[in-house]
Amino acid sequence: MPKFCPSCGVKLKFPEAKFCPDCGFALSPDFPASAPTVPRIEPIEEEKSLRTRIAELGNKFEDVVEKILQADGYRTERRKRIEGKSGTRSEIDIIASKPGRTVIVECKNYSEPVGIDKVRDFTQKLQDIGPRWKGIFVSYNGFTTDAALLAQYQNIETWSGDEISEKWLAVSVGRLTSHQGQHLTIEYALPLNISFAQATRLDHANKEKIRTTHVELTYHPYFAIEYHFKAQVRDPTKELHKFEDRGTLYIDALDCHILNSMPEKGLGILKKALTSLVSKKAKLQNERSKKLLSELQHNKPSRQYSIDIEDEYTVIKLKPVTTPSEAVTTSIESIRERNTVDIEYSVESKDDSYWNETRTRTYVPKRQDIRIIRKDIVVIPRWSIDFESLGTSYKKEILACSGTPLEDTLSYCPRHFKIGALTIISKKAIAVCEVCGKSLCEDHVKRCPLCNKWLCEEHGSDCEVCGNRFCSQHITLSCPICGRPVCEACATECPICKGRYGRNHAVRCDNCGTIVCPECVTTKGFIRRTSTCKKCLSAR
Repeated sequence: MPKFCPSCGVKLKFPEAKFCPDCGFALSPDFPASAPTVPRIEPIEEEKSLRTRIAELGNKFEDVVEKILQADGYRTERRKRIEGKSGTRSEIDIIASKPGRTVIVECKNYSEPVGIDKVRDFTQKLQDIGPRWKGIFVSYNGFTTDAALLAQYQNIETWSGDEISEKWLAVSVGRLTSHQGQHLTIEYALPLNISFAQATRLDHANKEKIRTTHVELTYHPYFAIEYHFKAQVRDPTKELHKFEDRGTLYIDALDCHILNSMPEKGLGILKKALTSLVSKKAKLQNERSKKLLSELQHNKPSRQYSIDIEDEYTVIKLKPVTTPSEAVTTSIESIRERNTVDIEYSVESKDDSYWNETRTRTYVPKRQDIRIIRKDIVVIPRWSIDFESLGTSYKKEILACSGTPLEDTLSYCPRHFKIGALTIISKKAIAVCEVCGKSLCEDHVKRCPLCNKWLCEEHGSDCEVCGNRFCSQHITLSCPICGRPVCEACATECPICKGRYGRNHAVRCDNCGTIVCPECVTTKGFIRRTSTCKKCLSAR
């Protein structure tokens, strides 16, 4: 018999035990395990290889991202400097190109989620380089809420840890299993409440100009580790200190990343709650992880269900790379870290017997004080949709159980994003420009009243009189007075010089009442101004 439980790692006190007293794992083939719901996964050579490749994500981050792009058909260049419109040269981590698409990629492998300042810098870099470049920002530890929203509104595609792990496994060992036009059985997964039609639905006025290029339904596995920690310890003054913590940790089954945020150490429960509202750690929490965590906490998985896969999309069913015992080990280390506290106690001062001296001792929880109640596997379904409109590409990701959007670069106007004191100000996009494909709101995209094309400010001309936006074929006149475009309906002809101009510049002759252009009239007087046309002046 082993000395330690092969599932949770606890030391076994009784050599002939048939099951682990801590987690319930069966130690003998003839005794059924009662507690765990996840079967034992032996670390075979394939699994070891997968875990080795996942570990490469942190050590060779840019290399991994480049190989993912190359596997998708891109030709890549590293660390190249490009001169922008401003004349400054910007260094690009990775430039990836294939027919019809050129991408610049920013890679950040920080220990914390990327903040809005880095995304703002990348946005300015993209704008300076030019509109033909598509941006992808890759951060293994994800993005803060503000950073994720700014990237979304600026049509910058973001890759976080779970996506990178999925893509890297597909590239390195072909771990993904695709199914198209088949009948598939899913186990321990959250319900599929959002259909393909709902996931790809668009509200744009000219949605026929937006086409769906690729759709995937991904089933990503996570471990749910429920625990109970309870201990008591005496300080050197013999005062008893009691500790207790219970909850559930959710762990990515691909890279063993814990979704739960780590609370501040050594704080009471109330103080932890108050501190988290304003702490830097709370502000820097990974936005994507928060949404995934909420999905796991507020939805119940089904033991089994089947889906009939349509031809319009593929289904990718990911298998766990991390074993349950590794997830338990990771959980235990996290629980010990989050419950490590400094105990304060008072002793009589050696220098002054009338005063007490305050000392501290760090308490680190023991492994045997942590009980793993259950370890389940929960699979999250997620829709990933790629759109394209007249050469501009967009990305949309939706959690298929709750409908929570993880990423949506198509639905909001990039020119209205602003972070206020309490809220983020934005406007919904209503249509795409039918020349460049930009998705914009009603303030920045208008319809030509003659041909019904939706046009942005750069690819349409606004009549200076009526304010309507026209395409290049339906507005050809420029007002000679101000030089701005004027439509046929708002242009008028001067009866004297026969020139056409915007009627908002028309002037009435005070002598004969004729309406003429400003070039054919003379105005005199300071207090009482009078206008006289050239025809009346020549008749005098």
